[in-house]
Amino acid sequence: MRASRFIPWLTQLLEPHLPEGVQLIEWSEAGVTRDAGMEATMGFVLQAPGGGAVYLQAVHSGGDYSTEEVVVEGEPPAPVPPADLAIQPGGQVRMVDVEAWITALVINSQLREIAEVQRYSTRPNRGAHPFGFNVIWHSGAASHVHLLHTLRAGERRSADNKYRVLEVV
Repeated sequence: MRASRFIPWLTQLLEPHLPEGVQLIEWSEAGVTRDAGMEATMGFVLQAPGGGAVYLQAVHSGGDYSTEEVVVEGEPPAPVPPADLAIQPGGQVRMVDVEAWITALVINSQLREIAEVQRYSTRPNRGAHPFGFNVIWHSGAASHVHLLHTLRAGERRSADNKYRVLEVV
């Protein structure tokens, strides 16, 4: 699945499952695409009831963008138990819960284009991004979703908090 279909598909998947008080904000509505160097990026924001925000950016790899997309299907990953995006005291959300909630919904969608879903927090070598996930497509392409900003209530996006990962916002 290419970037132009992935984010709309993912946000449509998440919207009916948003916990009370959590808002999903489009990347452009949040103003991210007006930031220098971010004009062509894709993602979305989850705003917690307490005012904290999680900016999730999607980066894609693989696939030939010089031709029309060919949808490749196969066996989807086995369903997993649903995960809740639990609201913490003070209206906060935990990043581990955000990651678990999204990946469970993606896997349980049983979309036949998905070959595998990998959570960053559960992999043996966590890497530079402690929370996020990869969606590996049967086409050979992959979508990588990481936390661009995690902001406490009242904080604004800045170069100083880009890629800073708070465990709770």
